[in-house]
Amino acid sequence: MKTEYKNEGTFSDVNNRNGRWFFSDFKFAENSTLSLNENLVDTDILVYPNPTSDKINIKNDKNRNIKSISMVNVLGQTVYKSGFKSQIPVRNLNKGIYMIKIDVAGSAQSITKKIIVN
Repeated sequence: MKTEYKNEGTFSDVNNRNGRWFFSDFKFAENSTLSLNENLVDTDILVYPNPTSDKINIKNDKNRNIKSISMVNVLGQTVYKSGFKSQIPVRNLNKGIYMIKIDVAGSAQSITKKIIVN
């Protein structure tokens, strides 16, 4: 399927399998931005080393207001939950893959990182 747009005029949609063409008239309108959501970038918060066997370090260079940190295993069981700490001990965890979820205050978004404990 191929779709083509132009600034003003027609829109054409070609379905090459059936050889059908669809046309519609339209105009683009430019609007001002009413609001802007702050997007969390995955690189704003660093989690290292990975893999690890002793502890995980959390580096928050952008000074995000971290509300909570949780870690779950592959079964979905929460194995760690706390407010922000720059280190999380993992030496007592079983070897395996874990997901760390970092919630930032004032944001509906969170950052998730995969960690391997060996």
